[in-house]
Amino acid sequence: MKMELTEIKETQCPECGSRPTRIEKGIQHCNEEIRFDCGCILSYSPNFKRMETDIVCPNAPKEKRKAAKREKFIENILDIIDASKVDEEFKIKARFAMRFL
Repeated sequence: MKMELTEIKETQCPECGSRPTRIEKGIQHCNEEIRFDCGCILSYSPNFKRMETDIVCPNAPKEKRKAAKREKFIENILDIIDASKVDEEFKIKARFAMRFL
């Protein structure tokens, strides 16, 4: 993948070091964009003259902590659903709704 970017200098994800999967220039709302294997997306905004992180690396320590807290939260809610004294049909609906969080 050999496209020269003028504003974005990163050649790998700044958090985990994964390699670029797509590099684009001259796209709408940003002048340059680079996507990495991990899912992180960096772009340069000419309007604000700065580089922006459009999607944060899921391997960043802060993102890992956030994901772990969310997983624990869902586990706690599922435990509450299972322990509740409502009918089984409602529990099934509640468990199904949890999939959309």
